[in-house]
Amino acid sequence: MPLTTGLEDTHVLITGGAGLIGSAVVDAFCEEGARVSVVDLLPPDRYVIDDAAREPGSLDYYQADITDEESLDDAWSEAVATNGPVSCCVALASLDLSVLEHHGTAADMSVKQFRRTLDVNVTGTFLTARMWMQGVQEEAGKGEMSNVSLILVGSESGWLGERTNPDYAASKSAVQVGLLKSLAADAPRLYEEAR
Repeated sequence: MPLTTGLEDTHVLITGGAGLIGSAVVDAFCEEGARVSVVDLLPPDRYVIDDAAREPGSLDYYQADITDEESLDDAWSEAVATNGPVSCCVALASLDLSVLEHHGTAADMSVKQFRRTLDVNVTGTFLTARMWMQGVQEEAGKGEMSNVSLILVGSESGWLGERTNPDYAASKSAVQVGLLKSLAADAPRLYEEAR
């Protein structure tokens, strides 16, 4: 009996899917036969993803800012119109250490950078998770969704700290501890099989 992940024809929406880590996540889901929607701030011509070998219709791109409710809602609505309800959501979009300005000491960091990092990494992740939760709540009782899951991406910096970037460490700690634990307790109340 062949082992499979059971992701065939599952609609997976990935925020931040255009970057280096994101493209690997997109590839993995596409290889399993999922219908993948990528939502990213970058325009599609800047994506790292090589979609030349993809099956037609298996990968769609939507440009949006995850910190802007209207922008995210528009992209999400287009993705749902194209691929149906989002069963699995990977909230990967964030400002990471490869793009953030580094400082010799936290005393040199601007509050503007700190706020922007928290806005993207925490608020953007929350807005993404909320969109997914609203969608699965709408589908509850219909019994048509499988692989109903929300994946939040953290970092070891959220546990260990980051001397030159407390903005990043604080944002990842908020996501992988407080937000994750809160949503993990709430999601099954909206859709019994959600994880």
